[in-house]
This record gives sequence, C-alpha cells and structure tokens, in this order.
Amino acid sequence: MRTDLILVDDDPISLLISKHLIEKAWPSQDVLRVMTFNVPVDCLSYLSHLKNGQNVRIGALKILLDLNMPEIDGWKFMNLLDKIDPEKLIKVVIHSSSKNPKDMELAFSYSRVVNYIPKPMDSAKVSQLLNDMNVTYNQKNSMNNLNR
Repeated sequence: MRTDLILVDDDPISLLISKHLIEKAWPSQDVLRVMTFNVPVDCLSYLSHLKNGQNVRIGALKILLDLNMPEIDGWKFMNLLDKIDPEKLIKVVIHSSSKNPKDMELAFSYSRVVNYIPKPMDSAKVSQLLNDMNVTYNQKNSMNNLNR
C-alpha cells in the first residue's frame, strides 16, 4: 500500500531539502509519493477535494507540517484539517525551527500529531519521519536502496 506524504512549508528551500532527502531514502513511488505545498490553504483545498472523492484512502495520507507560516500557521492548519478529517485518520509530524517547549507541548495535545522533528531535515530525521509515518516497504526495495 502506497503512502502519500504531503510536505507543507512556506519555505521553498526547506521543502526542496526535505523532499530530496525523503525521495533519496525511498525513491520508489510505489511505496511513497511525496507532494509539496508552500501555501497551506492549497493543501487544505487538495485534501478537501480528495475527501469528497471516491475510493480515497485518506488514512494513507501523512503530513509533514511547518508551524510558522504566514496567514495560516500550523495550528490553524490542524484546526482546519479537523473539519476535513474529523476521524483524525491523517497523521501529522511537526517540522519546525521552533524549539519552544510550549510549542512542543501544544503540538502533542493534537491527537493526530505523532512527532515533532526540529529543522533542518537530515538523513537521520528522514528515517525517524518514515518510521513515525509507518512507511513500509518490501524486502526487495530495501535491498535495492541499501545497494545505492
């Protein structure tokens, strides 16, 4: 089963680095497809459209979310996401430059948040992210990635 990982961040460089590192770790789109949104409202519109469609496995969607964004910050994004996905099937990992303990505490008060990964992204954090998101792959893909 493929997982769709959605990166939401207003910083295009952070998006580019994160996407590159994730796709380098898991290059097969049969297992993991990465999509990026630098405008949070565009992501919410996309998710709303998907939710209204048929045969969509909304639980296969995962989000890597920045907190500090203009207009719609990560907190407001999650509140709006609750209206689209009240069952909280879409899981979120916070990816923020904020190391404020209050932000971390507030993040974990949202039941859909599974982790808080500080910026910048690196290969160890990608492994942690994919583990948090329960991204799985078969033995063949695992061996192919190890030989690269």
